[in-house]
Amino acid sequence: MSTSESAPLAPPPEGWETRFGPLRLVGAHAGVVVWRGQEDGATVFIKRLHEPARAAREAAALSAGLPLRAPRLVDQDLDLGALALAEARHGAARPRRLSAAQALAAAPLLAALHRHPVPGANPASAWERRVRRQRHDERLPEALRERLGGLVCFGDAFCHGDLHPSNWLLSTSGAPEGLLDWSSSGMMDPEWDVAGLWGAAGGEAALAGPLIAAYEAAADRPLDAARVTLYQLVQRYEGLGAKDAETAAPLLAQAETLLATLPDLPPPHGAQRVARSVPKPPESSQADGSNLRWAEPAGPIPRVLAALASPYAVGQAPDAPPQTFAQHACNDVLRLSLGGERLILKVYNKPVAPTLFTLEERLSQHIAAPARVLGPRRLRSGGGLMRVDGRPAALYADVGDARLSQRPNDLTRLAETLAALHAVPEEIAHVEGLPPNYDVFERQLVLTAIQDALRPEEQAQLAALSAEMNQREDSLRPETLPHALLHGALHRDHSALDAEGRVVIFDLEKARWGPRLLDLSRSAYLAGYRTNDEALSPEKIVHFVRSYHRRLPLTEAERALLVPLLLSAGLHDLKSLHQEGWDVTPLLRHARITLELSHNRAALDAAIQRYTAPGD
Repeated sequence: MSTSESAPLAPPPEGWETRFGPLRLVGAHAGVVVWRGQEDGATVFIKRLHEPARAAREAAALSAGLPLRAPRLVDQDLDLGALALAEARHGAARPRRLSAAQALAAAPLLAALHRHPVPGANPASAWERRVRRQRHDERLPEALRERLGGLVCFGDAFCHGDLHPSNWLLSTSGAPEGLLDWSSSGMMDPEWDVAGLWGAAGGEAALAGPLIAAYEAAADRPLDAARVTLYQLVQRYEGLGAKDAETAAPLLAQAETLLATLPDLPPPHGAQRVARSVPKPPESSQADGSNLRWAEPAGPIPRVLAALASPYAVGQAPDAPPQTFAQHACNDVLRLSLGGERLILKVYNKPVAPTLFTLEERLSQHIAAPARVLGPRRLRSGGGLMRVDGRPAALYADVGDARLSQRPNDLTRLAETLAALHAVPEEIAHVEGLPPNYDVFERQLVLTAIQDALRPEEQAQLAALSAEMNQREDSLRPETLPHALLHGALHRDHSALDAEGRVVIFDLEKARWGPRLLDLSRSAYLAGYRTNDEALSPEKIVHFVRSYHRRLPLTEAERALLVPLLLSAGLHDLKSLHQEGWDVTPLLRHARITLELSHNRAALDAAIQRYTAPGD
């Protein structure tokens, strides 16, 4: 260990030099001072860390009965950041690099470590903040920082965090048996440790696949190979700063070769649409014709149950078989009872913004009545996320099945709720990591499925309407319209009533910062059409807009653009219905209703102008 003269050396705790002395300075680096001493004839190392929190992490790990060899904790003074550790290197000497065989043999050790509960470990929330900081680390290439900016962090395993070759403890035959230096440990993505093991063995590209396979075989859980590569690149570029120019040159060339593979990497977990984990039950109705919302899953869900029972999730199985939400088309939504408490587990199968859950937690604490947003429940990991088949999943409070109706009073409540969301201050709502823009107007309207069913004049009218809407994008510049936090699609199915009568907002995956008029137009359109049994009701649209305006007055620019944006919402919905696989008949009906709305736009605009006039 080298000695740095950049900072004065902190002394060991009072009395330790008498107990373990005489002490010999071994070295100091990276905010750590180490002395060698003895107790009862056995070697003891005294560590004094400049950050007491790092000493606390190491002490928590070494006190948790780790499933691999590690130094015995002899004593500690966490206020000073000091630890006394028994000598642990009794086998082969400190390795400069692991061989491929040693790395493959070490993979099962990591798998066992990642399953092991460690009370007091650095929480998953700290890991997420660490990755967010790396997004701004100028040591990393911009292409890598951009990929990190979209990364959903899980923190779903207890990790060592610093798998430098010299931290490995080997047997006399050279087999990996354990690890030193647990001051960087905590709840992290297990891929960080696997990337570290890969790097400790030289980082050759050919080793990555076998190493991941060896880990997965021992862990019985899938790894995100793209995430392993991203983390290995982070570790390489962070480490290059500590190398001299001659040593760094070949390592930089190797890092740049791996960096060139970034464009071909698949999206990491959470950044791609994936198949459902829970088989969707068939749509059905009860005898009285009402919709059956909840049903037993149509097939087995062992991965869901295993994720819940993980020591870093809730550590227990549900009290009874979960039910799944039969009508939900997008994500897997399950109703659970855990320890007598009713909860909802949401498993995402669409791309998720990395800080969506941070936003939900902020809104749960700051949004004002009549609205309410549910924050994800904290898990044992200290974070709010778990993985189910590689998909992000979070637990929320179950507020029941009470939903808003289409009656005027309920539409008013929903409009006021949207206004309350838009009134959230920017310092709370503008969370880094949410998508920076809001795609409203489609450059190409998907009409191929209904072209043959439309009359020629209808085809021309829809094409002209689509072209007109596309040209209005310039009107949505920040300097012309007020901006706010957008929900993206707030309607009755994305909200509920809790026991206190507050409107609970769900499904914030499309949330972003943008012109608030986009949200109002989309929600008003849905209030007047799609949630109204496929029957157009301009009166409900006007009522929704008026209710919103009374809570949060519209500007002149917003009033002028509202009807065109309502028409754009109809075109957008036509595309969405086509993508969801609807057959020609409802698509054709939707297209003609959109044209009807367009033909009567002057009357609709007159009504909106009347009820949103200043002082209304």
